[in-house]
Amino acid sequence: MEPIRTGSTGAAVEDVQRRLTALGLPVTAEDGFGPATERAVRIFQQGRMLIADGVVGADTWAALIDASFQLGDRLLYLTRPALRGDDVRSLQRSLSRLGFDTGPTDGIFGPATDEALRDFQHNAGVVVDGIAGAATFTMLQSLWRQHQASTSFEVIERADNGRGPTTLVGQRVLLDPLVRASPERRSPVGVDEDAVALDVARRVAGQLTALGAHPMLTRGDAAPVPVSRRAEMANGLEVAVILSIGCAFHRGAQASGVVAQYFGDDAVSSDRGRRLADLAVDRIAQATGAVNCQAHASTSALLRESRPPAVVLELGFISNAEEAERLDDPAYRQTLATALTDALRAWARVIPTSSAAV
Repeated sequence: MEPIRTGSTGAAVEDVQRRLTALGLPVTAEDGFGPATERAVRIFQQGRMLIADGVVGADTWAALIDASFQLGDRLLYLTRPALRGDDVRSLQRSLSRLGFDTGPTDGIFGPATDEALRDFQHNAGVVVDGIAGAATFTMLQSLWRQHQASTSFEVIERADNGRGPTTLVGQRVLLDPLVRASPERRSPVGVDEDAVALDVARRVAGQLTALGAHPMLTRGDAAPVPVSRRAEMANGLEVAVILSIGCAFHRGAQASGVVAQYFGDDAVSSDRGRRLADLAVDRIAQATGAVNCQAHASTSALLRESRPPAVVLELGFISNAEEAERLDDPAYRQTLATALTDALRAWARVIPTSSAAV
């Protein structure tokens, strides 16, 4: 979709404004997408753990659609394409906290959620039809206990931490060089963000191959693969980890540093993803002297829809002229690739204790 931003007009802007108002973020009367709408979008993005840039892109639009549904608004069941929304996420969270494994609380009603729902219906003595309706919602509410804070996803991920890969040898690693070139992300010195991401990903792939791993790239020089397709690719190939590589952007030309995101919302986060994100930014900051902007939880589509641990790493700010020039230097890119490979090796070697925090 074309991003909706300050200056945009038309039915799409009106739709965004209606959805924001319905969520308690009233937009003052204004023609088109003005300052009030941008401010409301930023507040919404912050609450959803998305990049708060005030632009309604694909992730923000999907989140606005999801937020339109609350548990009980509609029947929930397995369909193609899958039902998505906050109501699905609420259902997943309720089932998961009762011990029925839905996988991540991603707001997508997939096969794992269907199986968990049917298991719950069987155990609760309601009709086992895979349809979450009034009877299922009532039973879930009656069984809720406040002390059940951890979801099955958190519990299983904690248990799996001790059984995860302790070496990269033989492991499939999906490297995802991002394609996000657009007018508002233009480098002041003409550096091509897409080319930087692809070159670093190829350098990491070469080093991983030398270590005995099996790296795969989501793209070459051809057109990019849609984000949901990349998540499906990772899930189908049963990769050990996903590392998306790109560059950050900020309207303030002085912003600089390396930053990463891992899956997480206001209730659950991926411990394995967070650990790799921390290692990646730490290793790059140590190797290059770049500002460590740390790792942050995010609900962006790739992180939310991928079953393996996933990280989106931004190597530097393409909007900063000095940093962009460094990113354009092949020697600097090699340093970045070596630091990332080192982070992946350290991530695979770590065997957390059973008491590790989620």
